[in-house]
Amino acid sequence: MSGLKKHIYEEKNGLHYTLNGDYYLPDLKLPEEHRPIGKYGRMHREYLREVHPARLNTLTLTGELWTYLADLNEQAQKRLDKAHRLPQGQHRLKRYGHEISASLSGRNLRAYQ
Repeated sequence: MSGLKKHIYEEKNGLHYTLNGDYYLPDLKLPEEHRPIGKYGRMHREYLREVHPARLNTLTLTGELWTYLADLNEQAQKRLDKAHRLPQGQHRLKRYGHEISASLSGRNLRAYQ
């Protein structure tokens, strides 16, 4: 038993293993991610939990979940920021659940208010 190496490398799967008692356990490390997942990341995680639990499980086990959610939050925030920027003289209105851009000097503006 003393002839076993403390650390080994398996070329087939590219993993390092450490001897723990009688077994070799893989040396797994999660990637370090320091970005917050934010509102949209949390919403998407809940969506994955309810609708796509297998996808959530895969992302969690591969250590990609936090990065995935942080990227998604950044993309959603950029789109939201872009949607809020309108050309000068434009105004965003809501009617029947849809957003409508109308000119502030146009006659149709009063019809939507």
